[in-house]
Amino acid sequence: MSVKITSREDNAAFEIYFSGEQESLEGAGEEDDATNWSGELPADNDYVIVVAATRGNASYTLTISIK
Repeated sequence: MSVKITSREDNAAFEIYFSGEQESLEGAGEEDDATNWSGELPADNDYVIVVAATRGNASYTLTISIK
């Protein structure tokens, strides 16, 4: 899976979590301020992507690719 976020003011990031859990994927956790993530999903599971502004409000585009 690949996830990319772009925002006009470079002020949006995302986190990726296992559904129903507080564990995030490496490189896409709360402290990572991820704007790009790519890798093999570690389990056949549902995932939750959380988008947040790093400052102020954010207008963003989120692109997700699964192969």
